[in-house]
Amino acid sequence: MGFIILDPPDSMLICSSTSKAVFTVGKDFSRNPILTRDSLNANFTLDAEGDSITIISYFSHNNSIPDSLVETIIFGNYRGALLPRPLEGQYIGRICERIMGTDYHSVFDSLGISTGTVYGKVYNKENKLLTSGYFCFDPIPISLYCREGGFSENGFEVSSNGTFSTSVNSLVYSFDKLVSCNKNVMASCVSYSEKDSLSVNPTQFILFPESSIEINIHLLDDYVTLNTIKLPPPIIFNLFPNSVGTNELHYEITLPVRSTRCSFQLFNINGQRLNTYQITDNQGILSLPAALANGKYFIQLWVNGNELETKQFILNR
Repeated sequence: MGFIILDPPDSMLICSSTSKAVFTVGKDFSRNPILTRDSLNANFTLDAEGDSITIISYFSHNNSIPDSLVETIIFGNYRGALLPRPLEGQYIGRICERIMGTDYHSVFDSLGISTGTVYGKVYNKENKLLTSGYFCFDPIPISLYCREGGFSENGFEVSSNGTFSTSVNSLVYSFDKLVSCNKNVMASCVSYSEKDSLSVNPTQFILFPESSIEINIHLLDDYVTLNTIKLPPPIIFNLFPNSVGTNELHYEITLPVRSTRCSFQLFNINGQRLNTYQITDNQGILSLPAALANGKYFIQLWVNGNELETKQFILNR
């Protein structure tokens, strides 16, 4: 059984419908370990035809995440299963939604998880083919990622002839909405609002490893292509006031910060980093170093190791 986790826990409790065992994390713990029976403290059994596996990870060393995290994998003929029964030599796994910016291609390869291809056409409310657009399924299947040439994880692009193609980890999946977004917003993992959601004909598919399935999606709501309107760039964070007369600089962030590793970095005009601020709230105050001279400075927002946006302010005390 393979899984992926962003930060190594202190210990993990693995439960099936009939047994449980503890996995103690050592110093050589990797982000994508493969659990085997000899790595557990007790004999662990599960029903190969279908079962529910719960992984509870316990943390005591990282204040940026809760004391424990619970992940569940349900497969086969067990009620509520989202994955088919694995065949001999196959793995089952789950990608945690707290991981952003992950290279899913290399992750799946390292775990030995097979994927399949979902392809088809997208029709508008008048039953005419769409000729452009960026979408993701709603609810989002965490294990969805684009083929090479796609624009980001968790979404797909409709081509000029109305077709799309995307790779998905083997699962049973149903959806009744698409989320419409623009390419830049999708790449920066910005949360979606209800106004971006479009109802579609309810669809369910079962995708087996290394297989493909055709589904045609019919929109039930009106859709205006993003090419016909001018969208302002997404606002990820704000600083105020722009001209600072004290040691306090206020900020607001539109991204979810408590489920990510979020920080601000302060730079001068020469590109020298002067300070780093760990962020756990969507709005607050940054305390500027008292020794800063008057002049222009820059604040960079970093999320999960990726620089997202830079803004400037003037210090004039």
